[in-house]
Amino acid sequence: VSSQKCARNAKEELLLIGQLHRELSNLVEEIVKYFRLPLLIAIIFQVINVTSNIYIFVL
Repeated sequence: VSSQKCARNAKEELLLIGQLHRELSNLVEEIVKYFRLPLLIAIIFQVINVTSNIYIFVL
């Protein structure tokens, strides 16, 4: 009886871990979606800044 109970507990734990993993994946996806555009804009401005500095340095 105790081995069946142990197996059932292990199965429930695996299901909970799977659910937690899905929730965390969704959360990370939302965070990435939220920060993608500002990050892209920041990278583009940084590239423009560096290239303009190089251009000024060469002149």
